[in-house]
Amino acid sequence: HELDLIIPNGNGDVNAWRPDGTEVTGFPVHTAMLGSIDPLNPQNFAASAYQTATLKNVRDPISGGAAVGDLFHRGELDIVATTTNGYVYVWDGHGKLLPGFPQHQDSANWQPYTAVPTPRAPTGHSRNPDRGNWSPPVLTDLEGTGQLDIVMTAFDGFVYAFRPDGSTVPGWPVQIELPASYFTPAGGSVDPSSYIRDPKLMYPVTVADVLKLGHPQVFVPSFESSGHSSSTEALGKALLGVDPSSQAASTWLYGLYADGNNHPGGAYIHAPDGSWPVTVKSADFAYDQSIDFVGESTSPPDVADFGSGPRLITGPVTGEVYSIKPDGSIDLRFNAACTSADCSALPPYRTGDTHTLVLTGMGGLGDLFNTGTPEFIMNNTGLESITASLSVPGTANVPQVYEKAWDPVTGQVLPGWPRRVDGFPFYSSPITADVAGLGAGRSAIEGNDTYWIHAFQASGVEAPGFPKYTGQWQAFSGVVGDPLMNGQLHYVTPTREGFVFNWTVAGDAALNNSWWHYRHDEHNTGAYGVDTRRPASVLDLRAPGGSATPLVTWTAPGDDYMIGTAAQYDVRWSNTPITSSSFWSATSLSGAPVPLVARSTQQMPLRGVSGSTVYIAMRTLDKAGNISALSNVVCLGSCGMSGAASIARSSLPVVARTLGGAGIDSGMLAGFVLLVAVSTPRFRRHRWLAPRQR
Repeated sequence: HELDLIIPNGNGDVNAWRPDGTEVTGFPVHTAMLGSIDPLNPQNFAASAYQTATLKNVRDPISGGAAVGDLFHRGELDIVATTTNGYVYVWDGHGKLLPGFPQHQDSANWQPYTAVPTPRAPTGHSRNPDRGNWSPPVLTDLEGTGQLDIVMTAFDGFVYAFRPDGSTVPGWPVQIELPASYFTPAGGSVDPSSYIRDPKLMYPVTVADVLKLGHPQVFVPSFESSGHSSSTEALGKALLGVDPSSQAASTWLYGLYADGNNHPGGAYIHAPDGSWPVTVKSADFAYDQSIDFVGESTSPPDVADFGSGPRLITGPVTGEVYSIKPDGSIDLRFNAACTSADCSALPPYRTGDTHTLVLTGMGGLGDLFNTGTPEFIMNNTGLESITASLSVPGTANVPQVYEKAWDPVTGQVLPGWPRRVDGFPFYSSPITADVAGLGAGRSAIEGNDTYWIHAFQASGVEAPGFPKYTGQWQAFSGVVGDPLMNGQLHYVTPTREGFVFNWTVAGDAALNNSWWHYRHDEHNTGAYGVDTRRPASVLDLRAPGGSATPLVTWTAPGDDYMIGTAAQYDVRWSNTPITSSSFWSATSLSGAPVPLVARSTQQMPLRGVSGSTVYIAMRTLDKAGNISALSNVVCLGSCGMSGAASIARSSLPVVARTLGGAGIDSGMLAGFVLLVAVSTPRFRRHRWLAPRQR
């Protein structure tokens, strides 16, 4: 049993590395050449410079990342990746591109704006729709078929949804644009002359059925802004005691129905279910073109039920953190105070901070205290220190960055937090896992742009073995997983320079179930508690013989790989060899036992089989309906050997291991990587003694 490392990167490649660092058969796979997508992108490919080998074979970068899921719900996981040019690719566990892919955003939504001269946007700072994507795909069952649809945001202002066969989900794509009712001519509060329309959707959606409708709702932050802001200079004056009397900026968080435009009354969540989009107010600005992609919008929400129903938690740029109810009303504004020892001044470099604001990065949830209720963690910047460093004349301060954790029930900052860190995270979120091994809960782990990776325990104390230093920018999140399923956790993170670092860390693998991957899980749902990890495949199915009634025995897998207890076994037989695809047409056997805890020995009598040659195989399911990969196949009878009375051979199918592990994101330039299992089990065990480069 192993998990492989799936690594999309800015070269347009997807690698799949086994735990020993070797490539899985069938990988790497690749996106299309840029020249075949657009001969003039990024510039004239006929130019002499592009005839060199280094520049000629330029592929569509995978800037958003990847997801892994059992798209067809048949026990075989697929790898889904989105590219800089707005394409969606899907490969199976053998590296084969699935029929119907790649798919891409509709050119009718952006191509008219490529004319020369460029059409002007309606208001200052507004932008035109464009081709592109910079967010990972999200997998969810929009239609209730049991299969996973693929949801992608794009720079043209639309949210796209594709079925596993590549066809468009009915009712999609959905355009994200502020309704007319929000503007002053219709009685709203937004002045049309100052409204900033930036259609690009950079962040991934969040999917969760917070309204309990039987299908997930889709939540997406827009990059629109009211156009009002209190400048950083005015904010600096306010900190000095002068009231600038400025109006706060606003951006919006949208909630969509699963059937999109086909929903009666429109795609946006509306009465009686609620009122969306939600206006999210910032303390300073919500749109800053000087740091495009960073100083804009509100973070993709994290969803969890903290005891009084689902809540969506988001933080707008230069604002506080909000907890939002399913109907769109504001539940809480989290405490912005900065009162820990780390908030104190350090002259002449830092002024000290009394409050913090969201600026870069995203949030994450994690059960730090192991109580069953998660805490919310998000990177913030110090209010006074960043104001002094940018806007107050005569000062040369360093803006201070903090890792901050709150109790989401009360909105209060946890004791011992915030913790001072060395730099800004950008397109990442903290992940949570036990990397301390002290039996004291989980740690919040996040890297930053000064090459350090911190792991803070629930008390705010740094975990043993941290911080870690890469000498390179961790522009994205890492992952924690158990690649050999032997209880030894690894923390793996890629860097913007294209290296992948792999450390063994202490900790209980059973506690790696909180927020182990960017956007929580391998589907990138952003929803706490979603189970996307299936049982490990049975690899030692055997027929020992010697009993009056033939039977098979095996070692029980767990609910999540080899941890916990699975829900049920599906054992089948056939007179012809069973493969991953033919398993579903084989005959089911009754009498399978209830699964025991992982690593227990179980057995089952074989009643009702017939024929001179009988093949037996099984799959395991967990409570969430996740299906394991196919077991090894046992053959009883002749099996090509005369006189064989019991087991004659045990053959391993092509895919006899779990595809889909503890996902990780990040990668070269703007990619994301995942831990999944796509290769035949191997039992060589090696440690990577140095970072591996892509």
